[in-house]
Amino acid sequence: MNPRVFVLGVDGLNEAIWRHLRDAGLAPFLTRLITHTLPLQSTTPAHTAPAWTSIATGLNPGRHGVLNFWQRTATVPVSWRSCPLVTRAAQPFFWELAHQQGVQVGVFNYPLSYPPSPVSGYWVCGLNTPSRARDFIYPSSLAAELDFAVDVDIAGLSLPHHGRLSPRRRQVALRQITWLLRNHFTAGQRAIASVGAAPRLYVHVVTATDRLFHLFWDALFDVSHPLAAEIAEFWAALDAGVRAWLEAAQPDVVLLVSDHGTAPAPQFAFSVDRWLTSLGVGQMTGTEAFLHLPSATLLKRLVRRLLPAVASRLRNGREADALAFYAQHWPAIPEVLYGPTIGITMNVRGRQPAGLLSPAQADELLAAIAAAARDLRDAEGRNVFQAVRSAAEVWWGEYAARFPDLVLELAPPYSGAVGSSDQRMVFPVLSARLGDHAALGILGANRPLAYDALVVWDVAGLVLDLLGAAVPSALDSRAADRSAAPGMPLPHPPVAFSAADADVIAQRLRRLGYVD
Repeated sequence: MNPRVFVLGVDGLNEAIWRHLRDAGLAPFLTRLITHTLPLQSTTPAHTAPAWTSIATGLNPGRHGVLNFWQRTATVPVSWRSCPLVTRAAQPFFWELAHQQGVQVGVFNYPLSYPPSPVSGYWVCGLNTPSRARDFIYPSSLAAELDFAVDVDIAGLSLPHHGRLSPRRRQVALRQITWLLRNHFTAGQRAIASVGAAPRLYVHVVTATDRLFHLFWDALFDVSHPLAAEIAEFWAALDAGVRAWLEAAQPDVVLLVSDHGTAPAPQFAFSVDRWLTSLGVGQMTGTEAFLHLPSATLLKRLVRRLLPAVASRLRNGREADALAFYAQHWPAIPEVLYGPTIGITMNVRGRQPAGLLSPAQADELLAAIAAAARDLRDAEGRNVFQAVRSAAEVWWGEYAARFPDLVLELAPPYSGAVGSSDQRMVFPVLSARLGDHAALGILGANRPLAYDALVVWDVAGLVLDLLGAAVPSALDSRAADRSAAPGMPLPHPPVAFSAADADVIAQRLRRLGYVD
């Protein structure tokens, strides 16, 4: 008999937090239930949007196209400010693949899953759902029963980008986050009770933990902290809520999944655009003698050689006026993908022939930037970048050409900054965010797992395999036998937010500290 599977997503959870919960007895039901855990590698960057989408689709970001809350396009890959908000990936989610094979499903609070498709069961969308939407719950008749608060709808919670929350505001924020958690458990339990025959697959996600880890990392492991009792109340509410869900669903297999881990937030911001300027890649002013750059001379010589080719290309091309600004300022466009992860994009349009430089010239300049990054040391002789990789080493697939060409990962305690008004190359981070995303999340189960470690896009194949369903061979997942794989269904048509909805969601993501 095929088992009933419950996938419990807990945003931001990792092994260190899990061990603390287990050792401190803060979530006794859950920590006794999940007997086996292993590291789960997140996406690059370790960000909510691409990671939850990779879990749902079984694909790496280069194949599902989601790298942030904003959707990159072929013409403007540089900044989220000029890109539309992501509704959901075009590829089907693993619970849709299960539904197509006759499996009844129940999906609750899944990030970036709007709009839902008709399924046998229920589907409640989570983060990035428009506040005015009436179609984010399937079936629509379920909406009146849930009284569901989407993750970003926390009344009055607004996180400053500079400075810290006062003790009073932190206490209020913690109470609001705990209220949100309880609301989600109540709504999720009503959703479970709404279906007649129990689904064989449940996918329920808890996102309030991400807010807890960002704002209260300093108090999370400190039993003497003034907020320790209220944090323990949060964990008690989570433990009781999970128990109620599982007692109602009665699954055979429980999988605990997180999109990424959490670690202390970086203490210093590293100005990527000012660093590139100091290498001679731009014409802006303002450098800092804080960093040692042995490759600067080589790079300046390379840029001087390339500029005549850039000017000639502009004179002869039809897009000369549109591209002139970038020729004057940025042959390389830096972008903060998430916190410590930096992307360098060539030619404004990636490596396409219509760009400012030829592919060979772009490759040469990227190699010089990569060499400078590898050699970069801070005042104490430590590497500033802990990893320097080409896009081909990180992503693959049709969307990868729209992503940055070079991926730089800053070492602790640095976070990336682009376009800062601070004139220094390195300066202190002043933010309400005390915990930040880390690469390793967690995968746990109430039974042994036949793996040492997995990547987030392996989860989809693992779940389908547990259900006894066929796993499409087109998935990137390594976790299942695909010998009886059906063909992939047709992609969903893209769904766009209205301008008003996009503005509201952007403001809320800003308030929650997801974007500047």
